[in-house]
Amino acid sequence: MNALEELRNESYTNSLIYKDKTKKWHDARLKGNKEFEAGQKVLLYNSRTKLFPAKLRTRWSGPFKVKQVFPYGAIELFNEDGSNFKVNGHRLKHYEEGMPSEERMVESMDLEETDTT
Repeated sequence: MNALEELRNESYTNSLIYKDKTKKWHDARLKGNKEFEAGQKVLLYNSRTKLFPAKLRTRWSGPFKVKQVFPYGAIELFNEDGSNFKVNGHRLKHYEEGMPSEERMVESMDLEETDTT
């Protein structure tokens, strides 16, 4: 009976440690650097998708390039087609481009190449 109670307590403490580490990781990503510079790529939050929700529709559009940063959080963006527009900096987040990490990449294996003899 004591062994069962010890296992239960150990799993509880492990759960608390996992939740704490996950929270720290999430908070570090959430409170990231929100300062933008000219030439950076950003994603724009589309608030109109809240009015017409769809399960798999993304709420972020872009990427756009920062043309100019104004005081008090206003940012001018330009699109690939050459149009410029100003938005509030709170509606933006940094665009992370590049190759996906090796953990996310999945190896494919051709079934015809395997020898089952």
